Amino acid sequence: MSRAFFKPEPIAPDKSPIALSLKWSLRISATGWAMYGLFAFAFADLSIIPSWVQKTLVLIGSALIVIGAESNTIPTGVAALSKIGTGRFSAWDGAAFIASVVGSLCSVVITFSTRQVLFAETWWRTVSVTFGPLVLGGATVADFYGALAELALYKRDFELDWAQWWAEKTEWDTQHGAVELVVLPQEEEMVFDPSWEEATIDDARLLTANLNGNRETLTVQALLQMLHANQKRPKSTHATKRWVREAKKGTL
Repeated sequence: MSRAFFKPEPIAPDKSPIALSLKWSLRISATGWAMYGLFAFAFADLSIIPSWVQKTLVLIGSALIVIGAESNTIPTGVAALSKIGTGRFSAWDGAAFIASVVGSLCSVVITFSTRQVLFAETWWRTVSVTFGPLVLGGATVADFYGALAELALYKRDFELDWAQWWAEKTEWDTQHGAVELVVLPQEEEMVFDPSWEEATIDDARLLTANLNGNRETLTVQALLQMLHANQKRPKSTHATKRWVREAKKGTL
């Protein structure tokens, strides 16, 4: 009696909440930096931009930078700290986490200093208000690249984990006689053995070469039947539909 492989498949970056959170926070920050950086690259020509437009761009850009930086705090922390004890925690993970902590602390200190007018004469408030934004800017940049590093490391770890998972699954299926069959929704009687070679566009081109005047009548189901008869697995539903469209147009 066959038994299905017990180990779950690793979660791909495009389906992982952590990876998606990092990706969107980076996009938000990058948009903010692009708006903010406009003033650095076009400094000599800023006079042609109305003052209110400049202020609006700076405000929106700054808001996006802050939102992006703070929204990556949780996923960066989870991505970095979850590797502790696994042998994968590296200096990059430590640096990314520290950069996130420093950025948050600088934001708190600067906000507190600017809002507490009772400490107006203290030296630390003067230093915080004067040099704080510059320090915060540097910390935010480091935080951005820390989140980027964690996203790249997640992608690397997924590829390594998936390759190992597939090797273990293949060995398990061989030892336990487990065979997964891909059942087509259109016709439950037709199944594709996962051990069959995956079809390529060259296979589709070869199978449809003798259709000649019957190309217009070709359907996705008909092409699937051809692939099945030749023990080829369809690459994907999207690819199969594309091959059918191209075969009908004679461009396959």
